[in-house]
Amino acid sequence: KNYERAVAFCKQAARLEPNLPQPYAQAARYAEMAKDAGTMEWAVRGLLKQDWPVRNDEFRATASERVAALAKSLDKADAARLSKVL
Repeated sequence: KNYERAVAFCKQAARLEPNLPQPYAQAARYAEMAKDAGTMEWAVRGLLKQDWPVRNDEFRATASERVAALAKSLDKADAARLSKVL
């Protein structure tokens, strides 16, 4: 349950391989568990920045679901900011 460290690994993986969706998808998962709006914003922006050649629709749907789930537990300002990313 060391989400901060897991997210750091995801960000490092994204820097090394920016054209892979998995680091962003995993970071979104960790952000939801940690209730971290900043990390979720980074992860969703990474997932939505391009069309992925494989499972694109799945990644987009997952990003939307994770944002919606996290927004329920955030204050209104953070939830609104996060929803704007979508």
